[in-house]
Order: sequence, then structure tokens, then C-alpha cells
Amino acid sequence: MCVWSVKGGMKAVMWTDVVQVCFMVAGILAVIIKGSLEHGGFGNIWSVMYDDQRIQFWEYVQSTSVCLSVVATDLYIYRIVLTASRVAKMIN
Repeated sequence: MCVWSVKGGMKAVMWTDVVQVCFMVAGILAVIIKGSLEHGGFGNIWSVMYDDQRIQFWEYVQSTSVCLSVVATDLYIYRIVLTASRVAKMIN
């Protein structure tokens, strides 16, 4: 009986996640479409951002690379140092 309860609970969680993702995607698309219509289209928005030097792709890529390197190093250290068997050895 417990297995069926867990399986039903997991199924419910998955379906609520699917519905939530659909709402998020619909909201993002609504904001993009509404913003494009109000400000003369995506091309106009892009040219205004480019003229005002608001497009900073290279800085974003550099900061993302540094962030991913730190996260990857942390995950590697976690995998090496804090596995369940090593923690058990440290406790005992």
C-alpha cells in the first residue's frame, strides 16, 4: 500500500511541475510579446539597447565562466571529500 501512495504522490508532484512550467513559459512569452508590441518590435528594442551600450555579452560570458568553474570545483571537492562512506569514517 505504501508503494502505491509514494507512486501516486510522485505522479502528482510531476504533474504540478508540468503545469507550473507551462504557466512560467506562458508568462515569459506574454511579457516578451507585450513588450515588443508596445515598443515597436524586437528589432527596435535591440537597436536601442545597442545604441545605449546595454548589451554586454562578453562580460556576462566571463562572469558565467568563473561562476561555473567555482561550482564545478565545489562539486568535485564534495564528491571526493564528503561521500557517505567518508563521512561515516570521520564520525566513527
